[in-house]
Amino acid sequence: GFLIYVKALEFSYYFFDGTSQAHGWKGSWSVEEGLPVAVKIEVTYEDGGQEVKLVRIVFVPSVQVVEEIEESEAEESGEDEDGGEDEDA
Repeated sequence: GFLIYVKALEFSYYFFDGTSQAHGWKGSWSVEEGLPVAVKIEVTYEDGGQEVKLVRIVFVPSVQVVEEIEESEAEESGEDEDGGEDEDA
């Protein structure tokens, strides 16, 4: 029922490139790019003869961030990536 009132549906994808420090919204995304930081969903629908725009931003949890934190903690404690002690420590 609700879908007959939808006039437009748009998705935007937020990216951050740690190497170049570039960030912003893109109108398309491919699997090769990994996961976006967030997805913005914009729905325009008709309600009582007026157009209403609903915008929601959904943040995507990133495994990469968790891995970077774990690696940083391992370096601070003297462990290598396999969880063992560094030979130099």
